[in-house]
Amino acid sequence: MVYICFKAMKEGFINGYRSFIGIDDCHLKGPFRRVFLSVMVLNNNNGLFSIAYIIVECENKETLTMVSICILWIH
Repeated sequence: MVYICFKAMKEGFINGYRSFIGIDDCHLKGPFRRVFLSVMVLNNNNGLFSIAYIIVECENKETLTMVSICILWIH
């Protein structure tokens, strides 16, 4: 699992988010077949604000649990 959360993303999430978290996925093709997850929240202007990018081998209960732990770790 690769987890990326930049400082600006973390500060934006802590300072100006609403209580809605969405996870979008994209299945990558090529020699490295993985799943790219983008974690987003709504900002005060109803726009999407990315807070983390995660690359996992597959979508299952274990990986989604790890994603939720990473999100809770941000806050």
